[in-house]
Amino acid sequence: MVRKILVFSLLFLFQQNLSAQNKNADETILKIPQANTSSAIALSEFIKKNYATDTARIRAIYIWVTNNINYDVAKLLARNSVPNPGRQSPDDVLKTRAAVCQGYADLFIEVCNQLAIPTVFVGGYTKRDQKVSPLAHAWVSAQLNGDWYLFDPTWGAGYLQNNQFIKAPNFKFYKLSPEKMISDHMPFDPMYQFLNYTITNKEFIEGKTSVNKGKVFFNYNDSLKNYNLLSQPQKARDETRRLEANDIANDMIAERLNFLKKGVSSHDFKDRYDDAGNAYKKAISLYNQYIDYKNKRFKTIDDKGLSQLIDSIGHFAASSRSILISLVVQSDAQRQAITAMHSSLEKFGNNFKKEKEFVSEYIRADQDKRIILFSRR
Repeated sequence: MVRKILVFSLLFLFQQNLSAQNKNADETILKIPQANTSSAIALSEFIKKNYATDTARIRAIYIWVTNNINYDVAKLLARNSVPNPGRQSPDDVLKTRAAVCQGYADLFIEVCNQLAIPTVFVGGYTKRDQKVSPLAHAWVSAQLNGDWYLFDPTWGAGYLQNNQFIKAPNFKFYKLSPEKMISDHMPFDPMYQFLNYTITNKEFIEGKTSVNKGKVFFNYNDSLKNYNLLSQPQKARDETRRLEANDIANDMIAERLNFLKKGVSSHDFKDRYDDAGNAYKKAISLYNQYIDYKNKRFKTIDDKGLSQLIDSIGHFAASSRSILISLVVQSDAQRQAITAMHSSLEKFGNNFKKEKEFVSEYIRADQDKRIILFSRR
């Protein structure tokens, strides 16, 4: 009994000491000089100087952000009249001391990046009092000592009541485990659940967030590593695939999916348009070589080489034209770009047709009569 009391007493003293240490560390970040909060770099330099570990540093970031950034209610209310307001930069958040969820998350991530703490911006939707919010949301995941934890600095700063922001800094959404966060925060991309048995959108909406029996094991760590090696278009395709497999259960998910597909389509258009442009450039380059040979009366190229050169020019011009015809236009800018290249190809094609006819006549002509062809043109 005495031993149990002693162990309990030591544990109690340890917890008291830890609490005192946290209190002192929390007061340090809350008393940060104004000059050290003018930019994400300045804020990170102060934190780096005063906090030794990633865990201590990310706690300092969370405390400062939730205590100093107010929710931008005006921006929220203006979302219908200004549907695409643009992304608020971290330094702008520091300047105005106000942000919506995206600004909170981006500032949090930017300071973490300056401190080399691995982080991920997580977009998704939420649920409160068993009701799904109609607004998309954003939060943060950070890796500490090899494990992923979730942070919501927006909800950690306070809450809205009758379109008024009530500042109420709290630790309810600080360093939560994926199993805990999934109860009310659902990422659009299931990879960012950081769970080996992912929850579907339908299960989340129905409150079945602890279901894993019979599910296929998902190695999110390997998926994250592979995802980070992909190009931007490949990432969009990868996320699209996961979204489509995880139930399109509400308009927010459908909107995200549509955004991704447009991005994929846009990248596909650019890639294919670039292919058309490269083929056209190749045709022009070979045509210029042809003109150079012609100016020298074809003395430096034989009939076979000349014939092959003409065929290559025609091949690349036709390839460029074929790609352009296959493109699906989704904007005026794309339509104008295609029209301009079509016009250039048409002019080039008219000139090339004449030269192709000339070469055909040249190759058919007797050797002693070929020189006359040049004087006729």
